[in-house]
Amino acid sequence: MVDYSYIAGFFDGEGYINIQKKTPNSKSGSPYWLLISMANTNKQVLDEIQKLIGGTVLFHKGSQGKRFHYRLSLYNKQAYEFLISVREFLIVKQKEADIAISFQESLRPHGSRIPLNSEELLFREKCRVEIMSLHGNRINHKKIKLENNN
Repeated sequence: MVDYSYIAGFFDGEGYINIQKKTPNSKSGSPYWLLISMANTNKQVLDEIQKLIGGTVLFHKGSQGKRFHYRLSLYNKQAYEFLISVREFLIVKQKEADIAISFQESLRPHGSRIPLNSEELLFREKCRVEIMSLHGNRINHKKIKLENNN
């Protein structure tokens, strides 16, 4: 049986935190959403983790020289609840988790029809960019105009 400290260690090594941004052609209602996932070639370990935290385990066939794997994914509130549960045990992904938790806590209640204001959009984009930079992704800062609120 797995517990949250085991899952946190597994997640630190095999996990991924991201804030997804809606593409222009997307039919998603929200312009930003939280995604976490864990991948492994051993489905059994992901099934055990899923029993405790929920989510969906899907098979992904390898592409571009990568091996097949299984991926356990959680979105939005479920991802947030998971991060809250493991945050104290995280080492590698603790800063990403803190950003993701702040992002999720800034969201309005589900079903709100009020359009986001520029400050809200800016904060969400800032969170997304911060997580991407922690991944080591190169970001074209000329395309992303963020205000420095320090």
